Amino acid sequence: MKKFAAAILVLLLAAYAAYPYLALYRLGEALRARDPDAVEAKVDWPKLRQGIKDDINAALIAQVQPQEGDDFAAFGIALAGKLASPVIDTGVTPAGLAAAASADRPTLAALVTQVYVSRSSGRALPHLAGSSFSGFTAFEATVMPDGMADERRAVQLRFELEGGYWMLMRIHLPLH
Repeated sequence: MKKFAAAILVLLLAAYAAYPYLALYRLGEALRARDPDAVEAKVDWPKLRQGIKDDINAALIAQVQPQEGDDFAAFGIALAGKLASPVIDTGVTPAGLAAAASADRPTLAALVTQVYVSRSSGRALPHLAGSSFSGFTAFEATVMPDGMADERRAVQLRFELEGGYWMLMRIHLPLH
């Protein structure tokens, strides 16, 4: 009986470990097929959009680097962040995510502006460059476009277990 229980436990742990990889694969297939309904169901859109807004704000601050007490620069950064928000809200969609995934060089600009670099559904999916669990309910993956070796072009994905499903919560795309 103990061997049976141990076998069941090992089987459950193996299924748990494989589950986020299956979620990543299914998301990739939905993106490649440009199936907006399937993509919609695999992403937590409010969290994904907020993460991209945070990335843009951080990039603005890094580019401008306002001096302490420079209220005009701080106002400009805040205004730029507010202006970017509606663009992100309308551009970060299943179609926008599919566009970025199919781009030869996926970038934040490709996602937000929905530039369709390649419309081929036969295009190979980006390859998995690395992955790890970052907690019991969090999984992170690094994907690279085929033919790319430059780690600065890597796309970082974060999935979290939500309601029994691994959902894409965060994406870190190269800015350019």
